[in-house]
Amino acid sequence: MKNYLQNKEMNKHFIYPLVAGISLLSCQKDNLPVEPGIESTVAVNALSQSNLARIEFSKILSKAVYDSKELRNFIKEIAIEQFDNDYDVFYPFIKDKIVKDGMSFREILLQYTDNENTLKSIEASLPLLNIYVPDLTMFNDFNAEKWDTNDNDIVVTALNYESEQTFYGDGNKLFSLAKNEIPGFPCLIVKDNERLKQNIKVKGMSSTNYEFLDDVFNKKLNTKGAVIVDGVAHGYRDDNIVAPAQIVQQAFAEFGIDPIYWQRDYIYWGLSKTKPKNGSFNPQVREFIHKVRVNPNIFYTISDQPSDPKLTSFQHSSDLKDPVPWADVVRRVWTDGNFEFRFYIYKGKRSAGSNAEKPDIKNLSISPRDLFTVKKVKHTIKGGGIFHRDKHTYSIESINDLEGKWFTPNGTGIQLEQWDIAEESMTMTIFVEEFDPGEIEEKEITVSNKYSSSANFKLDLGLGGLPKKLVKLDLSFGMSSQKEETKVQRTKWTTTHTSDALGNATFYFSDPILKVDYWKDKPAVRIYDGYSVGTGSIDIMLLPRPI
Repeated sequence: MKNYLQNKEMNKHFIYPLVAGISLLSCQKDNLPVEPGIESTVAVNALSQSNLARIEFSKILSKAVYDSKELRNFIKEIAIEQFDNDYDVFYPFIKDKIVKDGMSFREILLQYTDNENTLKSIEASLPLLNIYVPDLTMFNDFNAEKWDTNDNDIVVTALNYESEQTFYGDGNKLFSLAKNEIPGFPCLIVKDNERLKQNIKVKGMSSTNYEFLDDVFNKKLNTKGAVIVDGVAHGYRDDNIVAPAQIVQQAFAEFGIDPIYWQRDYIYWGLSKTKPKNGSFNPQVREFIHKVRVNPNIFYTISDQPSDPKLTSFQHSSDLKDPVPWADVVRRVWTDGNFEFRFYIYKGKRSAGSNAEKPDIKNLSISPRDLFTVKKVKHTIKGGGIFHRDKHTYSIESINDLEGKWFTPNGTGIQLEQWDIAEESMTMTIFVEEFDPGEIEEKEITVSNKYSSSANFKLDLGLGGLPKKLVKLDLSFGMSSQKEETKVQRTKWTTTHTSDALGNATFYFSDPILKVDYWKDKPAVRIYDGYSVGTGSIDIMLLPRPI
C-alpha cells in the first residue's frame, strides 16, 4: 500500500468491518455459566492516565519510524526474536540498545519529543510499555516476518481501553477506527506487555526488575514440547492415555476405581488395604495439569482479539492435482500467534477467615495447531488456461471441520501446589479463561468447599513435644460419624474485561486418577486411561507425581 501517508483521505477506507468476531478491542464478553452455588461480582478500574501516555508515545514513535529505516529494521528484528513467545518489543529492555550511528532507541525517540521530561513522564506512567507487531496476514501481507521496512508507510496506534482507536502517521492524526473494525494496512500497536510483571523496587536501587508471569512465556527456557509417553516424544495423543509415575500406578493396582477407596490416599498418605491406618503425609507429591482439550465450538469466542490466532485461507499456483503436502496445508490454514489460557486454581483453607483468598494462577501459551486437529480442508482449483498455472485455494469452511485434541503443556504438565486435605478442602476448583489484555477488573467468586472431618487427622509429636509428622488416621473419610464438612468461602483475582471466561471444573480428592489399565499382558508397558473433568469449553486432566 504505497504512499499511504501521502493519501490519507483515500487510504483511510482500507479497513475491514467485524469479521468472525474480530476487532481491535472488544468490550462485551459472554460469561459462561458457572456451577450452582458460585456467584460473581466485578469491580472495574479506570485507565485514562495510562491511555493518554500510550497515545503520546504513539505520536512520537510514528514520527520516528516514518523517518528511520534503521529503526524500522530494529523493531522488526526484535519482534521476530519473540523473547516472550510473541511479537513484542518491550521498551524497558531495548530502550538503551544502539540502533544507528551510536544512538540508542531512546535517544532516537528524544529527537521527536519537545523535551526529555515528556518521555520521562511516559516511562514513569507505563512501566510495561510495549510495541506489538500484529499479524494481519488474514487480511493483507503484513506481519513481523513479512514487514517490508523499505516502505515507511506504517502507522501507529495505542491500544485504547476506553474509546475508538486513533492512528498516527509521522506524528499526525490520520483517522480513527471503531471498536468493531481492524486495520487493513501495516501498523504498530502500543500497549502494555501482559506477559511480564514489574517487581517491587528495592530501596536504594535505581533500576527496575521484571519477571515473566509464567515460565511458559520465557522463550529462553524452551518450555514448549511434545507429549511424552514411556519416554518417547509424540506430537500428541488424541485420547486420555497417560503413562503415570510408579506410585500412581501402584495406587491404581491397590484400589482400582472402587469408590470406597481413594487412589490419592495411597499417593499422599501411604495408606493401603494392608495398612489402612495412621498414614504419614508425603510433602513431595504435587498435582499437575497433565492434559487439556479445548472444544472447537468455542473457537470464535477465544479468537476475538487481533493478536489471537485465526483460521485463514491460502492460495498456491501449480498444475499438479495436489501440490501442497497435507502437513503444510494444516500449518498454513492458521495465522501466527498463540492462545493465552489462564487457570485459577482454588482450594479452600480450613483455617481461613472471612476474607477472600487468592487462587494459584497458572498460564498456558499454546498454538492452535496443538489444540485442534484439522479433519477437513476445502480445496478448490481454478484453471489457469494455456499460459498460466492452475490456482489452488485451501480453506476451512466450518469449525465442524476441527476436532479438539489432548495436549500436555510443556511436555510434562503444569505443576500445581500440593493437596493437603488436613488443612485444605477436598474440592479443587479450576476456573479457566482465555486471557486478552484490556480494561482491568477484579472478579470475586463464592464457592462451596467440602472438607474431610478434622477428627481424621492428628499431629504426631517428636522430641520436646514438637510436631513430628502429620497423620491421617483412616482410609477415605475415616471412622468419624461426621464424614465431611461444608464451608462457603470466597476467592478473588484480577483479570481483564476482554478476557474470555471458559467456565470452571471441580475436582475432588476422592476422584479416581486412573480408570483403565491397558495391555496387562505386557508388564513393561504401563498405559492407563486418565480421569478428566470438563467446564463445557475445556477438559482438564490432573495427574499427581513426586517432585
